[in-house]
This record gives sequence, structure tokens and C-alpha cells, in this order.
Amino acid sequence: MDVAHTLIDIAACEQLKEDPCLVIPRGKGEIWFVPTEPMEKDKRLTWEFYKQNEHVRIPLFPYITSTQPELAMAYIFSLAFKVAGQLDKPVRKLHIAIGMPLVVVPRPPHGDCLQYWLGFGLILEK
Repeated sequence: MDVAHTLIDIAACEQLKEDPCLVIPRGKGEIWFVPTEPMEKDKRLTWEFYKQNEHVRIPLFPYITSTQPELAMAYIFSLAFKVAGQLDKPVRKLHIAIGMPLVVVPRPPHGDCLQYWLGFGLILEK
């Protein structure tokens, strides 16, 4: 599986009053699968398919996790594999859009947590 990532400036999106997203070119013959909502426990995602468009729009959604870097990274990869696991074929390419900056937010009684924005775009094996 080919994995790529792009960092997105969330503050710039907020200033433009736009929902955070990544727009990337769609290669010839590529079919992209993009979740249209955040991943939630035990919930099937809905998908947008890009077959003929020139570009692929990957929306970003907010997530909360630990402020410990190793746990945050593990959660991001776990989330990516859960998203990919909802499709019926192996993934050939996974593109992760990551919103920056990451923000520390208080979450009593758990203490501080890390809020970040993520989006996923996938191409399946043929």
C-alpha cells in the first residue's frame, strides 16, 4: 500500500469560512473513495466516489485523542486502518489529510486531550 499525507492549515480554512478539506488531482483511471463523515465506533461510513472528476476533495473531521505523541500516532494509524477496513478490496493508495495546528483542549475528568483534524482518501486494488 502506498501511503501519503498532506498538512492542511485549519486556521486559514476558518478565516475563509470554509470547511477544512484537501483537494488533490485525480490521476487518469483512478477511482477514489472518500468518507463523507467522521469515523465513529461501530458505524458504517458513507462514501463519495471520484471516477471522472479532475480533482478529489477530501474533507477533514475533528477527532480527540491523548496528548501523548505515541498514543496520538497510534490512534491516527488505527483510525486509517479502520476506515480502509470498511471497503471490500485491499487498498492500493491511502492519502491522509492532517489539519494543523493540533490543539490541546481540556476534557474533564480525563485531563487535557489533543484535538486534530483528519481526512482520508483511498484507491483500491483492481
